[in-house]
Amino acid sequence: MDSQGQLNALAQIQSGTTGTQGDRINRTLWAEEIFAAAPLTNRLFQNVGGALLLDQTNNTQAGSMPSNRKMYVKALKVMYVSNLSTDKTTGALIQAMYTQIARTTATIMINNREFGQWTLQELFGACFMVAVEPAATLNQMMMQPRFHGIFPLNETIEIAGQTQYFVEITHSVAPTAATIGDRLRFGLSGIEVRIN
Repeated sequence: MDSQGQLNALAQIQSGTTGTQGDRINRTLWAEEIFAAAPLTNRLFQNVGGALLLDQTNNTQAGSMPSNRKMYVKALKVMYVSNLSTDKTTGALIQAMYTQIARTTATIMINNREFGQWTLQELFGACFMVAVEPAATLNQMMMQPRFHGIFPLNETIEIAGQTQYFVEITHSVAPTAATIGDRLRFGLSGIEVRIN
């Protein structure tokens, strides 16, 4: 193999997932909102560390992508965890949760410009949300067996290094006793490119 062939082979070896200059890794950046009666609008990915645990966010720089990274967001991930002290054992409590999901939106903002907006109902893939009695035996989660928590995007969203970004969660109606304390986890999922 001549020297040019060796250089080409070396370039191919170093241009995969990892290399001497940088890495391409699968990544989900996530953040969490704990439902409360107020405020009705919350910005995710604005806080790091401190009182937040790793399961609440893995964001490393408040409100912006680190300068040595770029994120290609290909899908959104949504998870909903019920507050253990608020049992959803009646049709009324389940319907209150369904209403909260239907009347809450998520908006991706990059440099204060919108790059997508959805209701949680759409992100959860729940086309039919009607509570029935008896709640304990008849209500299936979202009445939608296809839900798997991943919402593929039609267009990749790019978040470049040092770019300001956040996800704004807006509740059109205030959370009630049925949903206060519930947790919404929101993830930006795709490929992260980082310089070593």
